[in-house]
Amino acid sequence: MKPNDYDLQPVDSYDEYEEIQPAESNNKEKKEKKEQPDKLLAVTNSIDQVCQTVNSATTTVAEAVKSIADVRLQIETMDHELSMFIVESQKNLEKFQQFAPMLEKQLENASLRIDRITDTILAQSSASLTPESLQKQQMLASLLSQTNDIFNNLLVKMISI
Repeated sequence: MKPNDYDLQPVDSYDEYEEIQPAESNNKEKKEKKEQPDKLLAVTNSIDQVCQTVNSATTTVAEAVKSIADVRLQIETMDHELSMFIVESQKNLEKFQQFAPMLEKQLENASLRIDRITDTILAQSSASLTPESLQKQQMLASLLSQTNDIFNNLLVKMISI
C-alpha cells in the first residue's frame, strides 16, 4: 500500500479521528461487544462448573455423613439390644441357679419312684395271674405312667428355665 492509498487528513483530537474513521470505530465496538458476551459466557460457564463441582462434592459429603449417622444409629441399636439380651440372660441364669437344686432333687425322687414301681411290676409279673394281681399291675402301670409324666414335666421345666 502506498501512502496515497490512505486518506491522510490532519487530526487535532481523538473525537475528530472517530468522526473521520467511523467505520473502523463501529467495527471495533462490534468486535468488543461480540467479545464481551463470549467472555461473559466463558466466565459464566466456569462459575457454573465450579458450582456443579461444589454441589456434587457437597452432595457426596452429605450422603456420606448421613450414611455414617445411619450406621452409628444401627450400632447403638444393636448395643442396646445386646445389653437387654445380657440382662435377660443373667435373670434366666439366676432363676436357673435358684431352681436347679430343687428341680434336681425332684428329678431324683421321681427317678427313684419310677425305678421302684418298675421293679415292683417286674416282680409281680412272675406271680400268679389272678384278677387281683392283674388289677394291682394295672394300678402300678398307671402309677408308673403318672410318675413318668411328672418326671418329663420336671425335665421340661428345667430346660425352659
